[in-house]
Amino acid sequence: HQGQRQPPSKPGHDVQARSRRTETLATTQRTPTHQSSLGRKNVHRRYHAGRRLAKSQNTTIDNNSVKDGGQGLVPETVRQRCRIAKQFFRDAEDRHLISQSPFAKMKGLSAKGNRENDYFVTPNEAEAVLKACPDAQWQLIFALSRFGGLRCPSEHLMLRWRDIDWKNKRMVIHSPKTEHHEGKAARTVPLFPELLPYLDTVLQEQLLADALSAGEKSTDDYVITRWRDTEANLRTRMHNIVRAAGLQPWPKVFNTLRSTRRTELQEDFPDYVLNAWFGHSSRVAERHYLQVREQHFDKATQSPHHAPGKAQHTAQQQAPQDVGIEQNTPEQKQKNPADYHNCREFLEKKVGVTELESVTSCMSS
Repeated sequence: HQGQRQPPSKPGHDVQARSRRTETLATTQRTPTHQSSLGRKNVHRRYHAGRRLAKSQNTTIDNNSVKDGGQGLVPETVRQRCRIAKQFFRDAEDRHLISQSPFAKMKGLSAKGNRENDYFVTPNEAEAVLKACPDAQWQLIFALSRFGGLRCPSEHLMLRWRDIDWKNKRMVIHSPKTEHHEGKAARTVPLFPELLPYLDTVLQEQLLADALSAGEKSTDDYVITRWRDTEANLRTRMHNIVRAAGLQPWPKVFNTLRSTRRTELQEDFPDYVLNAWFGHSSRVAERHYLQVREQHFDKATQSPHHAPGKAQHTAQQQAPQDVGIEQNTPEQKQKNPADYHNCREFLEKKVGVTELESVTSCMSS
């Protein structure tokens, strides 16, 4: 029915339909984000739009032939799009739709990250952003990212009140990104003290709203009730909030908050604990999350573990005395001639000192 004018909908029909669609998306959380959807469409247009699949196999694409096409794309974006295209054609090859994938020779397409975009959001900056948030739910969204280390928006929107164990101070975080891995559908994280005031404020607001509407609060209710449409652009809104706080938006605004928290906790907890809390491996943390901060340089230069004078004195005390008698100078021999000869006689009997060879163990005949 494209091109035909649709009859006007009944009042409230669009709102109800959108509400049902939003709830479905929020419940499943399997719809790709707007950004990923755009990336796949760009890959389709760039490599095989308007072509028959069989004709695409006659083209060979390798690392040297791939360029950004004048679009100004960063290398990581180019790798990501080529990685998606390679998956498409590999699947076609597995289904015997083509004999060979044109991307078969491409290597090194795994995500490498751009460490030039690293940014550590300090506690003072976090406090400024929280004050600039327009409401309690935005404060909680920011706090869950900065202090909880959650992936935004997927893990935020999956969080329900029943997932919060107030008594034991823990939360169960459901992760759509890792649920296809065995045992990785959910993880348990601490209920960090920094999160408590923002969770409490949102809970009180929802309890008040339920009381005014004569409704009853359920533990099945979502913690974040706004922005439940997975296509909602939270990033642009977060940029505006950061600017309102008097700051310049940092790259990868939500992922940087998660990276900041991982780096912050790395000083106090071992790797295996943080990997369980954040839902990734040590390799991923080192490649994409952990940052070298200014305080690391300050600690190394201002708070030495050993003073130079003390270290030199300790090294002299611990130096072996039987390295080789030839190292003694004539001045040392004249200073303590008796000690020198006694020591040499002892070494000749025990380890076999010679004038031409280095000191080695010897066997008595």
